[in-house]
Amino acid sequence: MPVTRTLLHASSNDDRRFLCNGDDSADVFVFHDPNGPSGGKPSRTELALFLSTGTGSPEHRALLGMIGGLVGMAHTGSGAHI
Repeated sequence: MPVTRTLLHASSNDDRRFLCNGDDSADVFVFHDPNGPSGGKPSRTELALFLSTGTGSPEHRALLGMIGGLVGMAHTGSGAHI
């Protein structure tokens, strides 16, 4: 199964981060695709590590927003409240 990816955040300098999942459904990670002029190398960060570092960064907030949206969609109309 090929890696699937969803754009998580694109910065003003064209760095992009994607939420990805690999061959195994438990293989979830963030892929950083740096802009060409920066000279950076593409990198992969396991989801747990990504969530535990970089708190407050735009890409971290975007991922938390995405997760929150999924939770909201899952409970729409369920009447369940915490």
